[in-house]
Amino acid sequence: STAGPPPRASRLPRKLARDALLRMTSLTGSTAATLSGTVAPPTVQAALLGSVAQIATLSAVWLRYTSIVDRLWSILPWLYCLHWYGSAPTPRGLLLATLA
Repeated sequence: STAGPPPRASRLPRKLARDALLRMTSLTGSTAATLSGTVAPPTVQAALLGSVAQIATLSAVWLRYTSIVDRLWSILPWLYCLHWYGSAPTPRGLLLATLA
């Protein structure tokens, strides 16, 4: 049996392949980037209020109680559920926030 020449990687001549590549990449950067699938960030005031509330709560817990983990373990789950439901409301999130 005679083996023929090895198959060519591309059947297009080099110039056509290069032109096709240039056409594919010529629109790079002209498409607008949108963040339509993301959640809107909180306002500066809401972020500052949240950080102050967290720092105040944690400092009060650390200064007053010796068992920080036990206290936070009972408080944080329902706060997480409410936060997640508030940032991206879904029926499943509502059920979790209600049950927590």
